[in-house]
Amino acid sequence: MLKKNAVLSSTNLLNVTALLLLVFGLASCGSGGGGTSTPSLVGGSANQNETPATAPNTITEFSDAGAGKVTAVSENSLTEGAVVTISGTDSYNGTYTVEGATPQEFTVATPYTENETGLWQLAGSIASGCSTPQTTSAITLANVPSRTTGVAPLSVFFDATATTATATTRPFHDLEYRWDFGDPAGSTAHGANWTVGSGEGKNSRNTATGPVSSHVFETPGTYTVALAAVDGTNTANSCIQIVVQNPDEVFAGTNTVCIGSSSLPVAGVNGCPGGATTAQKSDFVSAIQNYARPGKRLLFKRGDTYTAATSATLTQAGPGIVGAFGIGAAPVVQMTGDAAILKLSSNTTPGISDWRVMDMALDGMSKPASKGIESAGGINQITLLRLQIYDTHTGISFDDSILDYLNSHGYPGHAIYDQVAIVDTSVLRTMGGRGGNGVQLAVSRLSMLGSVVDDTTLTEHGVRIFNLNKGVLSNNMLSRQSPTKVVLKLHSKSWCNVGSPAGTCVTTSPDYRTDTPPIGVAGSYSEHIVISDNALVSGNGTDWTVNIGPQNAQSDERLRDIIVERNWFEGGNATQVGLVMNGTEFTVRNNICLNSGKCVQVSARDTNSVEPPPTNGGVYNNTIYSNSTRSGDVIGVSICPKSSNITVQNNLGTSPFAISARMVGDEGSGNIQGNNILNNTAAALFVNGSPSAPADFNLLPAPSPAQNTGLSTVPVFSDFFGTSRLQSGMDVGAVNGG
Repeated sequence: MLKKNAVLSSTNLLNVTALLLLVFGLASCGSGGGGTSTPSLVGGSANQNETPATAPNTITEFSDAGAGKVTAVSENSLTEGAVVTISGTDSYNGTYTVEGATPQEFTVATPYTENETGLWQLAGSIASGCSTPQTTSAITLANVPSRTTGVAPLSVFFDATATTATATTRPFHDLEYRWDFGDPAGSTAHGANWTVGSGEGKNSRNTATGPVSSHVFETPGTYTVALAAVDGTNTANSCIQIVVQNPDEVFAGTNTVCIGSSSLPVAGVNGCPGGATTAQKSDFVSAIQNYARPGKRLLFKRGDTYTAATSATLTQAGPGIVGAFGIGAAPVVQMTGDAAILKLSSNTTPGISDWRVMDMALDGMSKPASKGIESAGGINQITLLRLQIYDTHTGISFDDSILDYLNSHGYPGHAIYDQVAIVDTSVLRTMGGRGGNGVQLAVSRLSMLGSVVDDTTLTEHGVRIFNLNKGVLSNNMLSRQSPTKVVLKLHSKSWCNVGSPAGTCVTTSPDYRTDTPPIGVAGSYSEHIVISDNALVSGNGTDWTVNIGPQNAQSDERLRDIIVERNWFEGGNATQVGLVMNGTEFTVRNNICLNSGKCVQVSARDTNSVEPPPTNGGVYNNTIYSNSTRSGDVIGVSICPKSSNITVQNNLGTSPFAISARMVGDEGSGNIQGNNILNNTAAALFVNGSPSAPADFNLLPAPSPAQNTGLSTVPVFSDFFGTSRLQSGMDVGAVNGG
């Protein structure tokens, strides 16, 4: 039984945004904010992956180009469709789409008023005015967005992994990164806070922490995204401007198609935009085939039901939207055959990108091979927003084996899927037996935010990630997996397998940060991943909740630079481990574990496993509670043989009914322990002696043994609720006592 209300009904969770801003004084980044009024933006979203400019360019003169346009004289390499920001003028400050350019000048649509000079830069570039007196050369920030312009809803992945710091050789782990997306109004349009996760109803959509993050901008305008990084003493800041185009302008007139199932829509009536093309079709496959074209927006009528006897296939280049119009329930697409409802790309379209599929319900009708959304070739920049996917064999699938097959069978050019965003989406009730998962992925720059994957008891894992290069999974609820499976499984592309030809396998290395797959081996690391603020709830009869590591002992699958923080782990009636953690360079901090035999197990799968053993990991400030009466529970952290250089500090646990318990079980080598507290009287630690929700784990006031007794050398600057921690006199466990 899913215990969502019991797990996530805390009324005392603190707003991370307000606390971080108040405590740490995040730098102001100048003017510009979400949804601000900007000049009209038209055309497609060009220059999606440019490196942000670092300085503006001089405009020496403006001249009248006629027809309500001006020409700016300035050397440039712009092309039609580029989006630029003009500043430093009396008349032309704003953001524009370039309508024509030569190497000496470019033209934008705004009335000419007078001749003056100014500055321009690519929209979405490094913003000025973001430094504060606390900014220091001790931290050199990297702040790279996946794109800086595009049409709403615009998903942007932010990457600070190239940041360096003088105080640490592990800036990915040892700094705290705080993001403000500058979008409080846009976030509020669909609820200011995330509705699921460990901070249900309290964690702001407009902020995030971590060296990688992501945000969906749904309201047109110019946004200033601020990043601050702290090492406990020093602070560094930077800003990026993101320009979001208006879909009503990009998809104006007949570039929007309104499709009804039971009746013909009328343009300008009941939410169908004026000037739109209208059509009556109940066949979803035919609608996609006929109308999904570059620069098109397909809107299906809310409250209507559509059918798909085969797969609809999206094979056109974006920008584009498949969504809904009107009011009421999301339009439903039912699978009347037995296939994927919507396929993305094909064998001959490896380079398409920039589509949004949103506000739809996809019903697999319990067909044993059905899928909600499935990739069928290379595709990038895909946003899956507010989808309801249910009664399928697999909800969402981005499978790299399809790409490998196409590349080796006469269809080259299919690169790994890039910039996949799954946001506010639910995948419920998968069925059909083995081979199915709620979500299965092999991608680069993944954003999985605010989503629910529940009840894969009749298939396998809730979320299975075969390979991931840079990703953030935050504020999700993953629950009720199949027995012997997990709610989240993360491994990597295999470097080699037992039985591989001699000389083609590398199983050890003096430096896991610099080694690369040997020639002839297709493996790669899963790396630079943040898993935070999720509710991870095991079903009854299951062994583990989350498994980060190889899928079996025979596969060399490597992981590094992974952060697991502020998650709620809840075990079922037989759960042995909350988190199985493999890999190198990992941090597990500020998590709360409820009713698992072990909270964290650091281990190779077994002593015969072929992957490099876990090393250089940190397990800090976690809180563990078990009401089990089983003998010999290790309720804290278990470090198994072959593991080395694992630091376990400031963890807090209690198991008041266990016959025996240990806080740390250490069978590895070179490990460091310190200030881990086991207190088997729960009432002496927490405000609720029988805790069952995050708020129950607030610490009792001093003289609690958990208050002011932690080591200050750990890289933990805030707690489970986002509250600032004092580095001197730090509290033990996931929750700061105040």
